[in-house]
Amino acid sequence: MQEQTVLEEEVQMEKMQIVIGQKTYNVSLYENETTKSLKNLLPMTVSMEELNGNEKYTYLSQSLPTARVYPGQIHTGDLMLYGSDCLVLFYEDFATSYGYTPLGKVDDPAGLVEAVGSGSNFSDGSGISNEYFGIERQPAETREYGLYD
Repeated sequence: MQEQTVLEEEVQMEKMQIVIGQKTYNVSLYENETTKSLKNLLPMTVSMEELNGNEKYTYLSQSLPTARVYPGQIHTGDLMLYGSDCLVLFYEDFATSYGYTPLGKVDDPAGLVEAVGSGSNFSDGSGISNEYFGIERQPAETREYGLYD
């Protein structure tokens, strides 16, 4: 039982929120140099583009450190970095041979497919188009970061 407690403490992650239209998704961030550098870019507003019917991506204003892995399988809600400057949010499961630097994962991705919509725009299902979403840093004591439209 002691080992389980230690393991649970080791996997506690910082949180941030992604808001797409009227939907809010909590994201658990992995502790690595890439997420630290990403948080240093906040706040920002980005436009996400569609790719392959399974991901939204945007190029960041600067390169981030990388620690590429080859996951073999992508899961809905994975937030990753492709190369050193391409932020990717996956909204479908699929097999891949590509390498990414893991950033975090949407805690409960239910409804993510509907929220991001198809094409280059995010949609909340009410016809509101949200091509842009922003990332805003919250006060350090809350240890939360948010993506807001």
